[in-house]
Amino acid sequence: MVSEQKKLSKNELKKWVRIERKREYSYGVMAKLEGREVSELFSLESTSIICIANAGSGAMGSIHFNQLCEVLASFEGYMEAKQSAYGRPYTFVKYADSDCAKIVKEKFHMTATEHFDGKILFVEYVEQAKSPFAISKPSEELIPGLIFIQDYITVEEEEHILSELEKLPDWKYVNKRFVQHFGHAYDYKTKHVGDSSMTSSVTFPGFIQTFLDKMATDMPELPRCDQVTVSRYPSGSGITSHVDTHSAFDTAIYILSLKSSVVMDFKNLENDETVSIELPRRSLAITTQDSRYSWEHGIKERKTDLLPNGMVIERDDRLSFTCRRILPDSICHCQWPQYCDRHISTVSPGSEVNP
Repeated sequence: MVSEQKKLSKNELKKWVRIERKREYSYGVMAKLEGREVSELFSLESTSIICIANAGSGAMGSIHFNQLCEVLASFEGYMEAKQSAYGRPYTFVKYADSDCAKIVKEKFHMTATEHFDGKILFVEYVEQAKSPFAISKPSEELIPGLIFIQDYITVEEEEHILSELEKLPDWKYVNKRFVQHFGHAYDYKTKHVGDSSMTSSVTFPGFIQTFLDKMATDMPELPRCDQVTVSRYPSGSGITSHVDTHSAFDTAIYILSLKSSVVMDFKNLENDETVSIELPRRSLAITTQDSRYSWEHGIKERKTDLLPNGMVIERDDRLSFTCRRILPDSICHCQWPQYCDRHISTVSPGSEVNP
């Protein structure tokens, strides 16, 4: 290294030192965020996965994630790109094999190119087990009891619902979003059904009733809903992480997403494990069992979302239906009494309770 430095001019040496400092800084930031030394993360042997240590999200990355993906996808064997967590200034990229990844590494590592306005990237190999690609199981399968149906309604059905929603008067502003309640009003203070003055109608408009009938026909084994909250979320708004009150509603909560996709975070109350899944527009998510009673769900306030496939999307205004069946006696018989607000056991004395 010393002999190589002697061959450089004074200006070239200064430039090389600046690049080295930037590389060390990038690796240091990455080590701090990952909670391990980069020597434990990077591989000395060539692999099919590379890490771009100074490109991703945030000011330090300076190269937008989507722009990075567009360029890297032009190379043979590109499969996908991911970040280990939202907003981190580095990116993991997977190629079909190590030969494809090697071409990209040799092209960009410590070298100015015609891409990215000549910005130099720091590129390293990463082993599969140490990358975000190690988890291949779909996110929704990691949340017990969650039922997820993509494209539950058609484009035409969504357009019809959105046009009907535009006709609704008297939207009420609650918790940074606009809402309408049908069947029964939801009280955001008590987390139960509340004052009837908040209810837009005790009967359902035709387009909502049609949707409820569709769900009842498609899923007869699940509770038929008698309460619907329609919410309009301005771009960037979110929902505080919560569990729908056990004693207020039955065993399934339905969430229909309209107009915009969004990433929803689910947190296991037992061990604080967090799983993030995309709710695409026109999709239906149904929380049952564990996902209904022992996992919180929420949406973070932000203008963009990092999707599970590695792409970043800009949020638009989003509308959703939250559909539930009310428990008239406000008594819950769930198997998670440790998280329950009003639990009444149906198990006879002396019998065993399944965990």
